[in-house]
Amino acid sequence: MRLFLFAAAIWSLTPLYVNSSFAWSDHERLFTESLQPQLEFLPPLALMHLGPALDEPDGGMDRDLPASADPENERKWMGGTEGFSSQGFRHMYFGGWKFTNPVATFQIPFKALGQAPNRVQETAREARELFKNKEFLSAVRKLGWSLHYLEDLAQPFHSTQLVHWKMAKWSALAHWPISDAMSHFIDETTRTISNYHLAMEGYVEHVLRQPGIFAESPLNKALQDPESFASVRFDSKLQPKALALELARASVALAPELGEAEMAFFGEQYLEPAFDLRKDLGIPDYQAYATRPDLAGSRARFEKVIAKALANGVLASRALVEWTLHP
Repeated sequence: MRLFLFAAAIWSLTPLYVNSSFAWSDHERLFTESLQPQLEFLPPLALMHLGPALDEPDGGMDRDLPASADPENERKWMGGTEGFSSQGFRHMYFGGWKFTNPVATFQIPFKALGQAPNRVQETAREARELFKNKEFLSAVRKLGWSLHYLEDLAQPFHSTQLVHWKMAKWSALAHWPISDAMSHFIDETTRTISNYHLAMEGYVEHVLRQPGIFAESPLNKALQDPESFASVRFDSKLQPKALALELARASVALAPELGEAEMAFFGEQYLEPAFDLRKDLGIPDYQAYATRPDLAGSRARFEKVIAKALANGVLASRALVEWTLHP
């Protein structure tokens, strides 16, 4: 019944909701070290460009683009055409609704949305040609872009519209007058899902910037030893687009586990009207969440799922580097 109501509400209005366009707030700090062994042959100056290139796609290059960059009008469903969120369609991929997995893959419209896999493919091919021609500075920059788009898909909020059904604001359907109920539901679901999306990103960023906490965190261990945490393995012979699609599917599979763990960790407070992280209303005390003894169990569960996502991102990134360097 909930799924039916959700479908009816979304079908009647557009867009569904605007997620944060960031998946990981600092690709350079998260992923550079794990990729350096594959790239140690590069001149030092070229290697120094990798970190900044990993974060460059979040710097504005994909925002406020002309209509010609979005021929399928996907921004209608993925952040709009102006402002910060307008980059989302190039950083996400929703693979379409699957009857065999109706909740985790539920989305409107039912067709696949998002350019991220294509961006991975296009920029990786360009990087491959540049490496072949020994144009290392330009090659590293393009490789960094390709890795960024790929790593975004390791974040379940960038691979499925509805990470967990509990994150939708179902009570908003009882809004009065009834003629406004659907609109209210959409607005409230936009807010609540964005809250959990941003809370996850904020927590990861906080842990990353606290050396003492990060050193003992599963997040750090997943980056150092991704094989022990990843939920999937990747073939470096895959074409970059196929690699991106496989990573997105792995993130969809992780989504229900992430949703359950995150809501157990942060609680249901971010469903309440007083909290809107898009407007800096109710920003979590991340230090408290990272250290409170009473949250040890739910924190371990939450970090374990994030560690899987990060590890998937590392292994996919290594496979993409291998494809790019060895035609």
